[in-house]
Amino acid sequence: MTPNRRTPPLPNIPPAKVPAVRPYIPPTWAKYIKGDFNGMSTLAGKLYAFAQAGNPRVDELTKQVNGLLGYQYSVSYSGSSADSFKASYGQDAAMMSAINKLISAAAGIIDTLASRLATLEQRIEIFLSDGFQQGYFLQDENFRKTNYPSPNPGSANYTMYSSKTDEFDKLFRKCSEEAQKARELAAAELSKVADALMEGLDYYRTKTGTAGTLDPKGLLRTGQLAWYSPRIEALRKELGENKADLGPQQTDLKSVLKDMQSIGAGAQQVGDVISAIPAPPAQRAGETLSAAGGVLSGLAGAGEYFAK
Repeated sequence: MTPNRRTPPLPNIPPAKVPAVRPYIPPTWAKYIKGDFNGMSTLAGKLYAFAQAGNPRVDELTKQVNGLLGYQYSVSYSGSSADSFKASYGQDAAMMSAINKLISAAAGIIDTLASRLATLEQRIEIFLSDGFQQGYFLQDENFRKTNYPSPNPGSANYTMYSSKTDEFDKLFRKCSEEAQKARELAAAELSKVADALMEGLDYYRTKTGTAGTLDPKGLLRTGQLAWYSPRIEALRKELGENKADLGPQQTDLKSVLKDMQSIGAGAQQVGDVISAIPAPPAQRAGETLSAAGGVLSGLAGAGEYFAK
């Protein structure tokens, strides 16, 4: 390797971003909309923390690679040997960054869904609470058993019970439908993230690269491949079973990469970016993630530095 005084051989990779303000989870009590809202929010928080904790590791690995290339002396190296070293070790930092961003994206999806479901639940509960206060609903033992408001014969507003229960039924159906749409959208979005993650797993398992993307050769030992391969296949099978409920769908490489890069570039609200991902358009054969490859290297923000 020949020393020179040009820029560092490995650039700083943009970190995974965590929103400064997360979606609000309103307090609820009646459980009309299915879902553990607080549990989902807690899970999202753990995922955010995991992604954020990975950022310093990416930075440290980048510094170590640059240091071994002479960057600690303000001298970098060029030539085929330096390029090979950078491609072999710098890709680890890129992969780590990509995984952090995907985890942050998954957290955003879950966080947004939890807030949406809790908000719909709250809408129903506000209507119900108003009925109790106004006297056309009665919170009695029957209500506690069935979760359906009872009439209040002792109230001056007793005659409004029929019309108010009709309103309640319509509101319940509307909120339930919106909740189901939110679940389906979140499932489709998480499916996109899962496809990108599976691409990364396949990258290491098969040790085959794609032109213009990271080179997977040499990052896993034979024993590691033997241990991970059946687990990756089990995960793929489970993912396939879960995706079957979504119906036939193809994931567009370009749209996913664009959306994920937006998240990596520092969107203030990860959930807002994810929720805006459009439904995947019809694709020609060979344009799905599994065929095209390259999402993780692009998502890392530095894939071009390791291209062969």
